[in-house]
Amino acid sequence: LVSMSKYASDLVKLGYYEESAELNKQCMQMRTEVLGTRHPDTLASMNSLALDLKELGRYEESAQLNKQCLEMRTEVLGTKHPDTLTSMSKYASDILNIGRCEEAAELHKQCLEMR
Repeated sequence: LVSMSKYASDLVKLGYYEESAELNKQCMQMRTEVLGTRHPDTLASMNSLALDLKELGRYEESAQLNKQCLEMRTEVLGTKHPDTLTSMSKYASDILNIGRCEEAAELHKQCLEMR
């Protein structure tokens, strides 16, 4: 699974977002089966898939995944953990892309205050 994730990362660097998204989706599903939904590696795969979707212009789907990731990281790691704050920032960027500007600004502000 680590090799799959690294290869997906290589694909992103080459601009192959669709292929990366497919690999990250498979990786997330396998990690969910093996490690569980709240394992940090599963959440990292979820985050990577959300980034691929964002690059593909699929902002609603990216926002949904980043929101799930944020909620789970908050439960598992707490509100001030760096990974949780990264998820909060990514979710805020996603909802900004879909026009929820005030909500995005508030989340970015909260994120900044917690760092």
